[in-house]
Amino acid sequence: MFGRNREARTEGFGAILGRVANIAAYESILTDAGKADAKKTGKIPYDSFSSSHFTLGEKVGKAFGDGRALL
Repeated sequence: MFGRNREARTEGFGAILGRVANIAAYESILTDAGKADAKKTGKIPYDSFSSSHFTLGEKVGKAFGDGRALL
C-alpha cells in the first residue's frame, strides 16, 4: 500500500505514515483464537480506539475525560 514511509508536517504538528511490518506477542497472552488478551498481560493498556484504559480486562477509565474532574 505504501511504497515508502511518508512524513507530513504542519505548524506545531508532525506525523509519519507507514505500514506495520511485524507484530509480536508472547503466546501466554493469546486467546485460543490467537488474539491478544489484555487480561493476561497484567498491565494497564491504553486503547486508542475507545480512548480507554483497561486493567485485568475491565475498563477503568475514559481517556481525555476522567482527568477533567481533577483540574
